[in-house]
Amino acid sequence: GREVGRNQKADVNFNMRFIKWLDQNYTFSATYEENSDPANRRAQAIIDTISGNPIKTRDINTKNDLSARFNMKVPTLLKSIGKPGTGSKKSSRKRGKQDVDPGEQESQREEEKQEAEKPNQPFFVRRLLHFSGGFLEPVTATWRRNTTARSFNLVERPSLLYQLGIDDSLRVEKRGQGLTQQDAWSRTRSLEMGSGMRFPLGISLKANYNEKLEHRSGSTQTRMRVRKEQRFPRMTLAWGRADRIPLVEKIVNSAQANVSYERSKHSEGEGSLGPRDLITRGRGQEIRISWNGRWRFGPSTNIERVYSSGTDLDFELVSEADSTAVNPPLRGSSSQDRTTTTFKVRHNLKPRSLPLFGKLKSNVDINFEIALEEEERKNATGDAERTRISGDDKWKTTLKLTYNFSQNFRGSGLIRIENNDNLVTEKTRKIREVKLSGTFFLK
Repeated sequence: GREVGRNQKADVNFNMRFIKWLDQNYTFSATYEENSDPANRRAQAIIDTISGNPIKTRDINTKNDLSARFNMKVPTLLKSIGKPGTGSKKSSRKRGKQDVDPGEQESQREEEKQEAEKPNQPFFVRRLLHFSGGFLEPVTATWRRNTTARSFNLVERPSLLYQLGIDDSLRVEKRGQGLTQQDAWSRTRSLEMGSGMRFPLGISLKANYNEKLEHRSGSTQTRMRVRKEQRFPRMTLAWGRADRIPLVEKIVNSAQANVSYERSKHSEGEGSLGPRDLITRGRGQEIRISWNGRWRFGPSTNIERVYSSGTDLDFELVSEADSTAVNPPLRGSSSQDRTTTTFKVRHNLKPRSLPLFGKLKSNVDINFEIALEEEERKNATGDAERTRISGDDKWKTTLKLTYNFSQNFRGSGLIRIENNDNLVTEKTRKIREVKLSGTFFLK
């Protein structure tokens, strides 16, 4: 028979733990898919102009993933460096004075005098390292590279190195090219690092760094789009013992407070991220404050407030013939500000009897939410000042019920009230929704 398809996959996983305080993990995965069945081809068959016979072509899809993970156990490293010694040279010399000749004792006394004249060694540094090891968290780092490619109408099968993802160059002749079947290629590199610190009273601080670089082919193979995203700093301050406050601990069983701050920036260009090749560039930031706790009489509460803002700039592409332009002209700019406040309460009830139904094995989940949202968007053309194009002031209240009064009856309910005020058109959109449902099971 004739081979009409091929699917193959290779995986490699390697762990290194030769160093006590450093864990390493390396993975590689390569997937190769080939389709040469003429019955499944959508495009018209390609005919050889010399012999008049149809040319046997194939379509391939490849995906390669390479990653490396590192876990640096900083607490273990610091504690091993600051570990106190078992003894000193001076004490060993004093213990061995009785077994040494009188001439050697005089030489030892001179050495002790010289050591006494030397400045004291900073033993407190070792103690500080050993002490700080109890507050620092391990440093983790993950690097990943993902490559995907799709090619059509290949005359021959690519080399084995290309199938396994070792070689990136496709040195195979192709015949024909359609508008709906265009070759595509993309590669993404990402790097993420994180660590943290622990403080007394249940307070912790975590910091993260994230970077992503993407290359992908545009409408044609000669055009390459490059996009870079970076998030730094990403910091989160958490207090896991927020219920220890006087007077609060009498009504709250467990509570946690979080404050996070994040800044991000991104840019996209044609071919590279140089000033002449930029298409878009933007910055953003987000501040998030939340508190969640469980009351002693049953329900749990979550309060969260989020403020985010961002600015984007769009540029015109500079012609290659124009060598005088250093920075591309500004096409337009936009900005967005959003503030969200959310209050959620969740409670679970298990009533065992009702006046009309008698004794029941019931379970009722109640979810109540109040959300306030303000959003404003501005836009401008060129270097002009940005003006508001949209503004929304929204609030909504939602009550969700999920009840199960017995094994034979289940149901749910929803009550939603929402108002959306458009600050530009000065119109209000109102939503009122009531929904009840139940299901009986006959056995």
